[in-house]
Amino acid sequence: MKTLRRFSFLIALLLGAPVVFAQQPQAGVTIVLKDGRSVTTGNLRRSGGNVMTTVQVGTGTGEIGYGVNTIARIEFPEPPGIKQARDFLAQGKEGEALAALRPVMIGQEPFRDVPGNWWTQAAQLQINALLRAGRESEAETLINELAKAATDPETANMARVQQAAIWTRKGQHDKALAVYDAVIKESKNRDALALAWLNKGNSLLALRKWEPAILAYLQVPVFYADKKLLVPQALLGGARGMEGLQDFAGAEAKLNELIEDFPMSPEATTAKTEIVNVKKKQ
Repeated sequence: MKTLRRFSFLIALLLGAPVVFAQQPQAGVTIVLKDGRSVTTGNLRRSGGNVMTTVQVGTGTGEIGYGVNTIARIEFPEPPGIKQARDFLAQGKEGEALAALRPVMIGQEPFRDVPGNWWTQAAQLQINALLRAGRESEAETLINELAKAATDPETANMARVQQAAIWTRKGQHDKALAVYDAVIKESKNRDALALAWLNKGNSLLALRKWEPAILAYLQVPVFYADKKLLVPQALLGGARGMEGLQDFAGAEAKLNELIEDFPMSPEATTAKTEIVNVKKKQ
């Protein structure tokens, strides 16, 4: 019987057919194939165009590969570094966020062209951290990598918005605004949309177009309130737009909202300084 099992396994390997065994699957990662079948495993590695996994063969183990072009997605559990990075960024701790993301980026790198990977989300957080730390050249390099690794239009949209955000920081507002408007029109991805509205507000604010800037910023807390890293930035931008309109009472109220709702954010620290100046103008 043992010989028969091994022979069947070898035949399956030679024919390139996926092998799914009836034994209790290991907790961990699930490979979902395009033909509807799935394989759960606790062990993955990349070898060229294949994702390799260890499977049980009788009383021993063997390794089988699945072509990337046969995989619908891989269901990885969320790496703890993702949440850690979000928490650090919410507190303005960019260095700690980058350190938390490093093992995620390394571990997910071999699978970044496979749907379901966490490399894309880790890259987006790392770009955020790099920009907030003023390391724009490193951010641009990673944005280019993200665009190349995009396996779907929405990931490409996110890369476009990230690139446009750098143009906004460089004062290239017309160029950046064209991208934001295109993504807002085309995308259905909430992350890309929230980031596009926020940065559209940043460009309009820099152009002293106060009312359109306020309206752009308002989109974030109203429609994307779950994007906790972006809402404080939008509230601060909205307050600055109101100050530009000389609506000092409105600006003070928006700054107070920011301080009360996001007390640990770096924007709250900025707001505490700006609210003093706004009060003096009333």
